[in-house]
Amino acid sequence: MESSESDDLVNEIVGKYKDLNQRYQTKCKQYNDEFEARGHYQERAREAQKWLTEFEHHTDANCFAFAIIDGDGAVFREDLIARGEDGGTLAAHQLRTSIKQYLKREHPDSNVESWHIIVQVSLNLGGAVAQARPRRAQLPAFAHAFGRAHGLFALVDVGFGKKQADFKVREMLRVMAKNVQCKHVIVGPCHDKGYMVELKPYQLDEAAAAKLTLLETTPVPFEFQELGFKIVAFPEVFRSEPLPAGKAPLGGISNLRTLSPNAPTQSPTPADLPNTPPGWSAVSISLHNERVDEPLQRYDGIYDQRFSDRMRKEGRKPCNRYHLHNKCDNPSCAYYHGERLCSGELLVLQHKAHGTMCFKQQWCKDVNCLLGHHCKFGDKCRWDCKFGATHDMKLTPAEKVFEDGSRVSL
Repeated sequence: MESSESDDLVNEIVGKYKDLNQRYQTKCKQYNDEFEARGHYQERAREAQKWLTEFEHHTDANCFAFAIIDGDGAVFREDLIARGEDGGTLAAHQLRTSIKQYLKREHPDSNVESWHIIVQVSLNLGGAVAQARPRRAQLPAFAHAFGRAHGLFALVDVGFGKKQADFKVREMLRVMAKNVQCKHVIVGPCHDKGYMVELKPYQLDEAAAAKLTLLETTPVPFEFQELGFKIVAFPEVFRSEPLPAGKAPLGGISNLRTLSPNAPTQSPTPADLPNTPPGWSAVSISLHNERVDEPLQRYDGIYDQRFSDRMRKEGRKPCNRYHLHNKCDNPSCAYYHGERLCSGELLVLQHKAHGTMCFKQQWCKDVNCLLGHHCKFGDKCRWDCKFGATHDMKLTPAEKVFEDGSRVSL
C-alpha cells in the first residue's frame, strides 16, 4: 500500500516536472523570440533615427524662402529701370538684402543666413516696353541683369494675355505653401482682389499661415488686411505710390513720375540721367546751389486718419528714421518704432517730415535728410509760412548732387 502511494507521488512529481519543464522551454523560446524581435526593432529604430537625422540635416542644409511676385502689380521703381543693366543688378541685390533682413526678424531662432533666397517675378515685359518707349532699350537689359544677379532669381516674361502672371503666382503659391523645406513664402498679389479666393483657405491652415507674408507695394486693400497675414513692404525696390490715373502699366515696370498737383516745378529723377554715378542717391540743387526738394504725391484722407489714430494709440509720434529709412541708431529714441507703417501712412509721415524745416535750410546736401528745405509753393505762397525765408528761391533744378559728392547737370 505504501509502495503504491509512493509510486503515485513520484509519478505526480515527474508529471509536474515535465509540465513545468515544457512550460519553461516554451517561455525560454518566447523570451528568445521577444529578444530577437526587440533587437530587430531596435535596429530598425536606430536606422530610422539615423535616416531622420540625415533627412533633418539635409532639410536644414537646403531650407529656403520663396518670394512669388506678380510684377504686373508690383511695379519696379523707375529710377532703377532707367539704369538698365546696373539697375537690374541693384534691384536684385537690394531685394535679396531686404528679404533676408525681414526673415531674420521673423525667425530669430533660425539660421537664416544658411537659407536660400528664391525670387520669381512674373510680368508682361512686352507690355512694359510699350509703356516706356523713351527707355525701351533699357528694359530688356534690366530684366536680364535682374535674373543674372543671383542664381535663384528669375524675372519671367509671361507675354500678352489676361491673368498670365496671376496663373504663375497661384500655382507656385500652392506648391510652396506645402513644401517643408520652404520656411517662408512672400507673395505679392495685393493689388488684385482676385487673389482673395486663393489666399482665404490658408487662414485655416496654421502651418501655412505662419510662414505666409503678403508683399505691400501700393496701399493694401482692407480685404487683404482682414486675412490676418503678416505684411511687408520693400519701398527701396518697388514703387509704393499708385500710378496716376490712366497710366496703369501693361507690365510691372513704371516710367512715370509721381508729382504733387501743388508742385510748381517738375524735378528730374535719376531716370532722366543717362550716366548716373555709382553713388546714385542724390539731391537736386538750383543754379544758386540751393536744395530743391522732390515733390511728394498727395495722400488719401483715410491714411491721414489711420496715422492720427495710431499716434493717439501709441501716445507719441513715429520715428522718421525708423519708418522712412528702416533704421534708427538712437538706443534711447523717444519716438514710436513698433509695427511698421503701411505705404499710405508712410506717405503721410513724409509730408509731415517735409513740413519741418531742416536746420541747414536750403543749403543741406545730405541725401538722407528727411526734412523740408523750402516752401513748396515758392513765391506763390500767400500764407504766414515757416519757410518764408525761402520764398524767393528759384525752384528749378539745375544739377544732381550724389552721395559720393559727384554732380550731373540737368
